[in-house]
Amino acid sequence: MVVYAKSTGETLREHTLTLLKAYEILKSFYKDEINNNLPKSFAPFFWKALKISAISHDLGKIHTPFQNLIRKHLNLELLEVPKNVPEIPHNLISPAFLSEAVADFPTDVQKAIYQAVAFHHDKEREQQYENDQEKWKEVKTTLEADILPNLSRLNDIKDIASIPTELNLIYQKKIFPRIRPCDGDLYLFYLFLKGLLHRLDHAASAHVNVEEKPPLLGRDMTTEQYLLHKGITPSQIWQSSAKNLKDKNIVLTASTGIGKTEFAWYWLDRNKSFYTLPVRTSVNAMYERAKTTFSEEKIGLLHSDSVFYLLAEGEHSNQEGMSSNLHILDITRQFAMPLTITTADQLFTSVFKFGGYEKIYATLGYSKIIVDEIQSYDPEISAVILIGLRELAKIGAHFCIITATLPPLYEEYAKKIPDIYFCEPRFLKAPKHFIILKPGEISDDENINELMRLAEINKRLLIVVNTIKTAQTLYRKLSDQCKKCSNQMLNKVHLLHSGFIYKDRQEKEQQILKEGDAQEIWISTQLVEASLDIDFPVLATEVAAWDSLVQRMGRVLRKIKSDDEISIPSFPNVYIFEEGSGIGTIYDQEIVSLTLQELKKINGRKISDKEKQEILSSILNPQQLKGTKYLRKFQRSVELLESGFSATTKAEAQNLFRNITNLEVIPFSIYAVNFQKIYAAIQKIKQKGAPREERFKALSLIRQFSLSVPYYKVKDTVKLEGDLFITTLQYDKNLGLIPNEKVSNIL
Repeated sequence: MVVYAKSTGETLREHTLTLLKAYEILKSFYKDEINNNLPKSFAPFFWKALKISAISHDLGKIHTPFQNLIRKHLNLELLEVPKNVPEIPHNLISPAFLSEAVADFPTDVQKAIYQAVAFHHDKEREQQYENDQEKWKEVKTTLEADILPNLSRLNDIKDIASIPTELNLIYQKKIFPRIRPCDGDLYLFYLFLKGLLHRLDHAASAHVNVEEKPPLLGRDMTTEQYLLHKGITPSQIWQSSAKNLKDKNIVLTASTGIGKTEFAWYWLDRNKSFYTLPVRTSVNAMYERAKTTFSEEKIGLLHSDSVFYLLAEGEHSNQEGMSSNLHILDITRQFAMPLTITTADQLFTSVFKFGGYEKIYATLGYSKIIVDEIQSYDPEISAVILIGLRELAKIGAHFCIITATLPPLYEEYAKKIPDIYFCEPRFLKAPKHFIILKPGEISDDENINELMRLAEINKRLLIVVNTIKTAQTLYRKLSDQCKKCSNQMLNKVHLLHSGFIYKDRQEKEQQILKEGDAQEIWISTQLVEASLDIDFPVLATEVAAWDSLVQRMGRVLRKIKSDDEISIPSFPNVYIFEEGSGIGTIYDQEIVSLTLQELKKINGRKISDKEKQEILSSILNPQQLKGTKYLRKFQRSVELLESGFSATTKAEAQNLFRNITNLEVIPFSIYAVNFQKIYAAIQKIKQKGAPREERFKALSLIRQFSLSVPYYKVKDTVKLEGDLFITTLQYDKNLGLIPNEKVSNIL
């Protein structure tokens, strides 16, 4: 009799053989790296233990109720279920087959194998079997009445798995209590065993390689070729010093545009690697940049919207191109790429220890991690990342933090991490920025006139404000002013923030990257701080926290990368307005007050990158921060995680990491105009048997008309389909979603 493993009709034999193939690939590529991170007393048992776990993990699927679920889906005749046999999670049945296979292992290793198999589907339901003896009696009943009589179902995999003649009916004490971090070396062994079993199982189920082949050349060599090709001489390649630090955890603070990324590339060498950034747009840009540097190796893109980005790339080619990009996405989601460019939440949510987190920890345990612009995160999230780096360093991972500014609070915590090395900061000596402080709100009438003057003089003006509402107010005022302007060239005012549907935002992001001759004003929010590689001659901004202001300044004369290129400005090119929106909500009031104190000291003069870091050190010094909300947020996050707090699910961990719950919404005005396209796309997604490429293409079309909005901003919504909602808030192609303005007469 055929035993099915998947609702696709894949048999248990087929699935097990696929796992074993994945096992051999993993072992051939990264055996030494993984062995080096295992406790010496457990290392000799690891690969045999992993193989046994892979072979045994799904044997419980011979359970009749499980087989009937699949047979019903496949329209096959159902099997007779023995009387009074309850449905038990198959992963809790599989350990019954282990007693003979693990007999030669030490007791602790046996326990790790039992638990890796029992919890390879790590859900809350398994926990109810720990202390409830009545529930465990159901397992014994199932083993005696359903599994033992049907062992012959496994005859077709006897050449793969050793099927015992008798089952272990009393393995409850093997799988409970769970192995925890306090168990020391046993926990580390279990972490890799369970985590890599997840990797094998998930890759086999997705029918992709568990690992792609590592690059032939070290990334230091590839990076050097890239830099030389750009005309940089060997003596100018300061980044090559990272090769001497490749076995250390390192921190580099350096000026924007000076080549921090290439420094990190050198440090990676040939290791499996992950490059993290704060926001999706900057991840996309780094993905494109990495492809131009490492042309001979596969690079993955991973964030919540990566499917849409890759689909858009594929659409420029053909159906084969789309299929290829979807395949790359599948591989990347299994962490199989040699280099993955990703948002930090895809990795560091694992710090919350949700069910199955071991998959991420075990993978990062033999990888290198680059954390770019750590100061761009909220203090709670930065704490999560730093705790994650500390824990990962203990299990063998290496990391490199590269940043334009490093808050002393983070530096102080990072010093607790073993084998960490702080590189000599590398700053441009000549000042690029000349700061002037302006009174009042940026949208005051007299300041509107000042902004118009700056735009006329400098041709291109970047304005960054703290809230979408202020950005929209400025857009309206400046647009009205431009209409009255006698200078006909100054007729372009643009707005860019997170409140645009994906289609409009994409167009605007492409437009801002083009540096034409036309005079124009761009108004944006924090969106541009770390996401877009833009370069403007002058910046006008609301006051904000100092680290954010530094990021905003990094958009002025950005492409100057050496002191030789700098023509020191003799006039102000950074205008900061003293009264800002979002103070106390988006930005900590106390931090902004400290920032204003420092701004008054440097008002009316040039400032170097080194001085920017010194100011940051003054503001975010732990002693200075005593009693502030900023410090309390950081400390609360640290204390919470160090006390053993965990999330139940990955989704819960994602929300904790982002500290926000978002909804995907389509503005009603957009829905009304595009109703037929959206309806047809929804039907295609729901259509059984529709090709995967077509379903994802339909999903991508819907995404073009939607945007992600914090729940509190769009409470009045109408559910359209699944997790997609319609909002009655007004939407304008030039302004975006307008808070507190609703569409009337939608019926």
